[in-house]
Amino acid sequence: MRWFCVAVFLLSFLGFLGISSLGHTGSGESAQETPSLVVAVSIMPQKFFVEQIGGKRVQVVTLVPQGVDPHTYEPRPKDISDLQKAKIYFSIGYLEVEKVWLERFKKRFPQMLVINTTEGIALRQGDVHNHSDRHSHHEAGIDPHVWLSPPLVMLQSRAIYRALVDADPDGKAFYSENFKAWIGKLVALDIELTSMFAPFRGKSFLVYHPAWSYFAEAYGLRQLVVEKEGKVPGPRDLRDLKTEAEKYNIKVLFVSSDVPSVSAENISKELGITTDTLNPLAYDWDKNIRTVATKLISSWTSEK
Repeated sequence: MRWFCVAVFLLSFLGFLGISSLGHTGSGESAQETPSLVVAVSIMPQKFFVEQIGGKRVQVVTLVPQGVDPHTYEPRPKDISDLQKAKIYFSIGYLEVEKVWLERFKKRFPQMLVINTTEGIALRQGDVHNHSDRHSHHEAGIDPHVWLSPPLVMLQSRAIYRALVDADPDGKAFYSENFKAWIGKLVALDIELTSMFAPFRGKSFLVYHPAWSYFAEAYGLRQLVVEKEGKVPGPRDLRDLKTEAEKYNIKVLFVSSDVPSVSAENISKELGITTDTLNPLAYDWDKNIRTVATKLISSWTSEK
């Protein structure tokens, strides 16, 4: 069913563009060097997506800096002032920083069109948890981490492409060529990951923060989670986790770089396993996704 949906998407939208193949014809190479459009995004992976399609015609402003947790980030005055020239804001739709700040941005910058890149995507119900008194994580239990699933990034990329063409019609040929090339890369990555994970379908992996549900769903994996309602697990939770870890032969606890190392280390020692990092916010998205796949497979095949 997943491949059917992806195929329908590609055939219908590439047909809309009038593109008969995924090869690069180079018709966009004469596009201007100076950016003609300023847009904004919330996190670094979105910046990467926009740049794959917008290229040198687009300047991308990123609200949350690299290495900073978007669940609790408070924009600085400079971050806000950087938005004043943005014509479009590409949102995820359910990140805390967006829920707290987007309406304020709309009022302050009425010229800025907000595009929810997850609109039309069937979002998962996730764990509802709070990272602070001011930020309610994942509205109504919605899991926002769609940017970690290559098939869903195709859909987000379609929304980005359409918005760029609407805002900058003169760049349509350039955007179309870049979009075509980017979709080709995403399809190739999806095929590669499907092949890599084929022998491991049904396997489980343990993460501190529940960021990888869409990725796991795309490739037939099962995500186990430490964090419950944004809290460090108590003694009963740890006992349950240890039981699950033993049941599914879990050898590694995967954490994000923003998780306190002491907390992660203490939990891994309690469970009798090691720790490693999976970065859900890396800018070099495709390289990072391949790294994630390699680390997961290594955790299942290692003798440790």
